[in-house]
Amino acid sequence: MKYIKLFEAFELKIDNLDYHTYQFKEDGHAIGYVILDHIDSYDEIFLSSFTINAEYKNKGFGKKYLKIILEELNKFDITWLGMTVGKTNDVALKLYKSFGFEEPKDVAGYKGHALNYKNEHNIYLIKKNK
Repeated sequence: MKYIKLFEAFELKIDNLDYHTYQFKEDGHAIGYVILDHIDSYDEIFLSSFTINAEYKNKGFGKKYLKIILEELNKFDITWLGMTVGKTNDVALKLYKSFGFEEPKDVAGYKGHALNYKNEHNIYLIKKNK
């Protein structure tokens, strides 16, 4: 994966997988972060974590930064974007679905990472890139 310079960032390498962590800042204050994982075998970017710090929630920062992330990822030749979200996290589910993320069973042609994912507490959401 090409290094994506979205925000002030640092890069981690764990178990030969590429994890890229990006911190969101506004006026020098840490707002939150995202961790992206490129899964070559599935032509997929996995949003391992997308977090807005508690004091900045419900102020539009999640929508703002998710939009920036998706716009930047559209510049790369990746077919799928994936993430997990808690089944009871209605606010996050509404946000992600408003950006076009769906459950894999609803997306024709998807054969990626999510099909191996099973968990009673979370659901996997995917989105076709571009």
